[in-house]
Amino acid sequence: MRASDGSAPQPVRSTLERVAAGGPGSHEGLFLRGYALEGAWAYLNPFRPARLPDDELSIAAMLARMVAHVRDGAPSPYEVAEAAQDQYLQLVVRQAADAGATIRTERQPWTDAAGCLHAR
Repeated sequence: MRASDGSAPQPVRSTLERVAAGGPGSHEGLFLRGYALEGAWAYLNPFRPARLPDDELSIAAMLARMVAHVRDGAPSPYEVAEAAQDQYLQLVVRQAADAGATIRTERQPWTDAAGCLHAR
């Protein structure tokens, strides 16, 4: 793809910064405040000041969405169709790695389900 003047397009560069609290001389403790993109908050940690690593923050967010789903009727955090598709893709990737070959996936029946984002 060329720019409108015919030159090669230039990459867009942005700064994503992980903003943590605490550190030397600080008494607030170590925890993730959030992520800033070009100086604006892209993500604020809703569980601060809990001292959780990023992967555990993801688990906490999923659990909070599960509670909202069960208690308040909020949308399901992870539809069965999404889980089935994720498992199918994981199995195909493993099969391709074991065979050392390219394997094409096929459309699965559950991708037509209302909650399956893979079909979009």
